[in-house]
Amino acid sequence: EAKSTQDKRSALHLFRLGEAMLRIVKNKSRPLLHMMRAWSVVAPHLVEAACHKERHVSQKAVSFIHDVLMEVLSSWAELPHFHFNEALFRPFEHIMQLELCDEDVQDQ
Repeated sequence: EAKSTQDKRSALHLFRLGEAMLRIVKNKSRPLLHMMRAWSVVAPHLVEAACHKERHVSQKAVSFIHDVLMEVLSSWAELPHFHFNEALFRPFEHIMQLELCDEDVQDQ
């Protein structure tokens, strides 16, 4: 029972973390540097959640990564000498390399 409560809290934290990152990305008045810093902190947690044993948690984590990527790529132009778009794809790269992740999650 305690483990179930712990898993529910973890899922709730994931949803809040993902939604907060999406709000940061969608705010066009926020400097790109803020977004880059937030992504460097949030992305490893999303990768960890993508390898979670609960299927709905792992799928939601991959969905958050995808949503952030799509929002940034469609709304923000890459500035000269910046490589932020490359950094955005690193979580997907890590998910594909980790043996811990479910094949269905990797396919997603």
